[in-house]
Amino acid sequence: MRDAFATDVLLRREPGELYALRHDMPLRGPQSTPVEGWVERLDPDTLAVTASTPRLPGGAYWPGGIAAHASGDLHMVFGRWAHRLSPALDVLASHRLPVERPHNSFVVLDGGELVMKDCDAPAGREPSTVSVLDPETLLPVAAPLRLPEPSIARLSSDGESVIAVGTTVVFRLRLDRDAGRVVVDEQWRPRYGPAPERSYGWDPVLTDKHVFWMDNGRNSTDRTMLGSGEQAGPVRLWWARHDDGVARSVEISGMPYGTESNPPGWDPEGRIVVAYDAGNAVLRAWRVTGDDLEPLWRRDGFAHGGHLIVYPDTRELVAQDFADTPALRRPLVRRTLRPALQVLARSAAARRASLATGSDQLVVLDLDTGEDRARVAVPSPSQGFLFPAPGFGRDVYYQSPRSRGWRSGRSAARSGGGQVPSGTLAGWRPTEGDSMEASNATRILVVTDRVEATHGLLDTIRGRAARGPASFRILVPNPAPAEWHPRHPERHDKAAEAEKLLADVLPEIEEAAGHSVEGIVSTRHDPMDAIEETLHEEPFDEIILATTPHRIEAWLHVDLPHRVAHLGLPLTEVTMDHMPAADPPPAG
Repeated sequence: MRDAFATDVLLRREPGELYALRHDMPLRGPQSTPVEGWVERLDPDTLAVTASTPRLPGGAYWPGGIAAHASGDLHMVFGRWAHRLSPALDVLASHRLPVERPHNSFVVLDGGELVMKDCDAPAGREPSTVSVLDPETLLPVAAPLRLPEPSIARLSSDGESVIAVGTTVVFRLRLDRDAGRVVVDEQWRPRYGPAPERSYGWDPVLTDKHVFWMDNGRNSTDRTMLGSGEQAGPVRLWWARHDDGVARSVEISGMPYGTESNPPGWDPEGRIVVAYDAGNAVLRAWRVTGDDLEPLWRRDGFAHGGHLIVYPDTRELVAQDFADTPALRRPLVRRTLRPALQVLARSAAARRASLATGSDQLVVLDLDTGEDRARVAVPSPSQGFLFPAPGFGRDVYYQSPRSRGWRSGRSAARSGGGQVPSGTLAGWRPTEGDSMEASNATRILVVTDRVEATHGLLDTIRGRAARGPASFRILVPNPAPAEWHPRHPERHDKAAEAEKLLADVLPEIEEAAGHSVEGIVSTRHDPMDAIEETLHEEPFDEIILATTPHRIEAWLHVDLPHRVAHLGLPLTEVTMDHMPAADPPPAG
């Protein structure tokens, strides 16, 4: 067991060779400040560091990835940089990727090329750009491809085609080596388009006949995913055939505010798919028969949130089951503790002191029945929901990155792995001016209690856009009465009604802004809660607080403008007293 602050990925290479991707952490949220990353080689038994790269440039943070290439090299993608490393962790090549956003890992094709994309996480507003690099030089072998929409999920590949889960559609991509370009399969686009109470999907899993993925990926995770779902609907497991592209789905738990942020598990021998609802602690399995799913088993109260490890030959499934102090998951407590935890987590003494507040367990389950075969407790105040790794024998390597540290646990599981074949490389090379720089627009959060495009609001947005490049996001606090329970049945209806109204007025707002604008209805009724939660998810540079007269008194009563001003961002207050011809009901 070893304390190692901020570890994303553990990687096996040759027998006895274990590597870890580590990095700095930004203080104000995932993409608030640039960070650096590095790779360590670890002793597989003691976990002591035996070698390390220097600190390498990364950029805006989101979990990246490392891979062992068939050439013998290691590759690391972190932030907006790709690095080629020797097994001894010498830096052999580096390449700055064209989009100034983090790139969440990558895949390796049968020809050896590296395929990666940027990720506008957790907001999911900006379309993603796919890059393909030569594994030796790290120069592009194809022109960058901008997808039609954002993609938060990590990529998956069968070696030739690459699957990218967008926010509403799943894309299949192929590298045309002769033409030096990435091609989107226009005949295969499964559409799972989230409804008002569902959000985008996460990582896909490819089987011999289907692609599986899960939705409702937007959440406000901190030390655990329990109770962190932001959309009111239940999380769903989706699948589509490789040859027809029709999206099918089933609810995983059937419970509201479900969420997840990783792929389902797949057992090719038993044809079993395993999915989970991390927000409500449900783990569930089905047997795939043709294009149908037959329920196999379900574990309620099983708080899994990370990658599943499947061993088909021994019929074993390795999962994690987290438990903590329930009081720490209360919304007010979470909101209060979140900023402090981001600072305290950097202290080894604070991490040790927090061990009593939670406990993760590695659990070996029977794939066919879902029953426990073995459990081992892993001291951790946070849930492990990133990337564990099978060991070199019947062991498993585990880390808990959100606790800003990781622990290794040994349990009954069998190792497996494979090599990526090498091949020839050809294609496009960049010339001066080919790089695609991200926009430097000022990011503005517009908070309003009324879902309508009044003259006051439009004039403010139009005037701010005229002063310089700016992007806008409209935030409406949950319109349900504050006294209603979070799971009150009509609370969801109120939010859905507000989302429909917001969709109707966005075109007018977009016309004033001069570009596309995203609008969301928060799960939080309290406007300050909604603002702080949104700022935790993504950085903003300014805030516009727009209220109608009937709400000014109420918001002044809670001193909202003063509290928002204390966030340290420039604040503009707007009174929406110019009503449109059609006066829709207020969102509250």
